[in-house]
Amino acid sequence: MALDENVIEGLQDEQDSKQLIILGRDVTKIPCFKDSFLTGIYAGFGCGIASFLATSRVLQSTNISVLSFVLVTYGYWFNCRLKWAKDSFFCRQAEGTFAEEIEMVKSHKKRTNE
Repeated sequence: MALDENVIEGLQDEQDSKQLIILGRDVTKIPCFKDSFLTGIYAGFGCGIASFLATSRVLQSTNISVLSFVLVTYGYWFNCRLKWAKDSFFCRQAEGTFAEEIEMVKSHKKRTNE
């Protein structure tokens, strides 16, 4: 089942249009960027609204909103990147052990066939 060339070109154009370049880097390809940024936005908005409803001070609520956005974004970012780095390390380590096991099985099969 062959794909039409127009469909393939359309998919490539769609992928190219989803790029977001900031300071020469495509942030859509950075692990954890989207989740940490959205979580920070939600937390900042929620804390700002809660603070305003509690105190009715606009400036203080804005400051709390920005501060909570920054803290939650950085906190979520570092936690997510730490988890991502650990998972990446364990995956690379597992790939190495699987390759060694495959070589051992192949050498064992050669010895038993001889």
